[in-house]
Amino acid sequence: WVGGTDDAGGVVIAGSTGMIRPPLFRPGSSGPHPLQDYRLTLFVRLPKATAVELHFGISAENSGNGPRSVLRVTEKAVQLARRASNRGELSDVTASASSLAGTERYHVIVLDRQGGHCWVEFDDRLIGSVMTSADQQLPEIRLAVEEGPAWFSDLHVDELSLPDQKTP
Repeated sequence: WVGGTDDAGGVVIAGSTGMIRPPLFRPGSSGPHPLQDYRLTLFVRLPKATAVELHFGISAENSGNGPRSVLRVTEKAVQLARRASNRGELSDVTASASSLAGTERYHVIVLDRQGGHCWVEFDDRLIGSVMTSADQQLPEIRLAVEEGPAWFSDLHVDELSLPDQKTP
């Protein structure tokens, strides 16, 4: 995983294989605080990768290699499913969409987490929703690439809160 540029000169995080783990914290006067409710927006392109994945709702069990929800994107399909670990088998596919626009352009992933429930969109289309586990979860997402390269850009996270709610 490296910082680089895509074929149009845009700044990207480029991955060919493996996984990267961006944290989800908000700075505070007493140190960083994990985000509970948030909207994550991410652009992804698969110029040669066979698949990319967004892992979220990752259980802290098993030293951070516990169960999690996964949005898996290939050239032809998008799936919302579960994995028991980083590279465990894909299981419990709860939603799937096919006939995507392919690998020649960027696609937009939006993940909304509110009150223990996550909604996942791909290119302005709701793919599905999942309840997050009651187990303690890691304050991070994971991005995975299979047989890359794949390009990620414009990763943006907004904390969601009620208007009258004070943040620590």
